[in-house]
Amino acid sequence: TRWRCQLIPNGIDCEHFKQGKGQRDAFGLPADKLVVLMVSALIPSKRVEVGIKAVSQISNAHLVVAGDGPLRQEIELAAVKLMTGRFTLLSMPAERMPILYQSADIFLHLSKEEAFGNVFLEAMACGLPIVAHDSSRLRWIVGDGEYLVDTNDQADVIAAISAAASSPFEKRQQRIARASLYSWAKVGNMYRDFLREVVKKYRN
Repeated sequence: TRWRCQLIPNGIDCEHFKQGKGQRDAFGLPADKLVVLMVSALIPSKRVEVGIKAVSQISNAHLVVAGDGPLRQEIELAAVKLMTGRFTLLSMPAERMPILYQSADIFLHLSKEEAFGNVFLEAMACGLPIVAHDSSRLRWIVGDGEYLVDTNDQADVIAAISAAASSPFEKRQQRIARASLYSWAKVGNMYRDFLREVVKKYRN
């Protein structure tokens, strides 16, 4: 090829995002409920309202949405209508996000147009099972072991959340190991090696 190229993924700080006990009390979250977390801008493409409708059908689930955006009022109204007492909307600094992930049981993300969502890496690094829209791009990021379905079908989303709630412990460790493949140290090495090859080629 005329131009050298290499596919290098995004990365995360695996010392920052990691497995932990969480602090549900700090976020006002119930200790005895299945906590489903969405981390998302409140914009149409993220389909947060679809998540509210699905999680509202799971009686023991509490939905947390971390984010802000132009649909905030609509999201709050939908949650009041469908999930009164079982919904928390948060907007918080980035440094506290690992604790929020650690306080959840499941990560839910319903965007169908995500190019490369770092939120998937962050959730995996904290050991969370992932429920999301099935695509070859997302399988390339998270692997074949997560709960990826056609999220246009609410019944499939509900079933995936229920299945993720019973995800075995060993899969948690596999998620953490997969997330480590995207650590900044490894991604940085990819950039270094690629640039070395480019320099070497044009020196010769």
